[in-house]
Amino acid sequence: MIAALPLWGHPELDGRRSAGRLNDETPFCCKDPHWEVIGPFVGEGIGLETEEQCFIGCYVKWDKHAAGCAQFKLKRRAGGIPMKITVFNGSPRGRRSNSHRIVEPFLEGCRQGGAEVEEVFLVEKNIEHCRGCFHCWTETPGVCVLKDDMTELMRVFLESDVVGMATPVYGMYMTALLKNFTDRFLPLATPHIRKNEDGTFYHDGRVSRMPQQFMIANSGFPGEHNFDLLKAVAAMQGAVLEVYRNCGEALQDMDDPQAPLYDRLVEYGQALRDAGREMAVEGQVSASTQERLNMELMSDEEYMAGANEHWDARLEGQDTDSAD
Repeated sequence: MIAALPLWGHPELDGRRSAGRLNDETPFCCKDPHWEVIGPFVGEGIGLETEEQCFIGCYVKWDKHAAGCAQFKLKRRAGGIPMKITVFNGSPRGRRSNSHRIVEPFLEGCRQGGAEVEEVFLVEKNIEHCRGCFHCWTETPGVCVLKDDMTELMRVFLESDVVGMATPVYGMYMTALLKNFTDRFLPLATPHIRKNEDGTFYHDGRVSRMPQQFMIANSGFPGEHNFDLLKAVAAMQGAVLEVYRNCGEALQDMDDPQAPLYDRLVEYGQALRDAGREMAVEGQVSASTQERLNMELMSDEEYMAGANEHWDARLEGQDTDSAD
């Protein structure tokens, strides 16, 4: 999810996946020849005369967003053009992370479903902190003054059909790596502020097509309340999928056939593959597969006992080393 970026648009009107009048003023991303017109998808009671009207003349009401997008993706795939699904991994552990252990089988399933996939490890990228200078709003509209890897990552983001944000829970939220990455999406907004009917505010967007988004998060705690802040962000973004894995350190045993949890972890990995395949083929994940993604790996008490035993052993070993 783009944490600092509430899709840069009206929460009910930002599912802009239909097509209509294309002209020289239409943004390049709307002219992608791989997209074939199906629609338009017009939301309930929404006309086309309001000031937030999309460049291409159609709106999709938020509660119909996923269905509309799914139809476009199916059409694109049927035409021989693979859907592109990208995950930005914000774990400092990178390729050794529990986040990657979730992403890898999910993207494997996406690939089996015919999608083009990529996992980007943010820890391997040079991404400077946003300076808050607002040059991307004034002097160089839509272009950041910082010259680093974010230029290419922004291109990857915008060219994707579906984007996932993967993170371990740090301080009950996402990692600094992922937060810094999302902060740098400021050039996608304009400075103009609008007000929603519910009293919240947003910035007008600068692009006419945003990828669908989903969230993958894992926590070293047991229990279900470790993801409350991330769930709030996902709800604001209209996420098409949310994968929240508690008891995250148990995932370290996914490659150990001798581990007590191995069979359960194999089952969880298959659920992730099935979810990825459904996302690539259907544009969404079924309720039954989502339920499997929420499976319990072990009880809270079992996890706590194992984790505390692990750290006691680490601390004792550390003390012994220091004494030597």
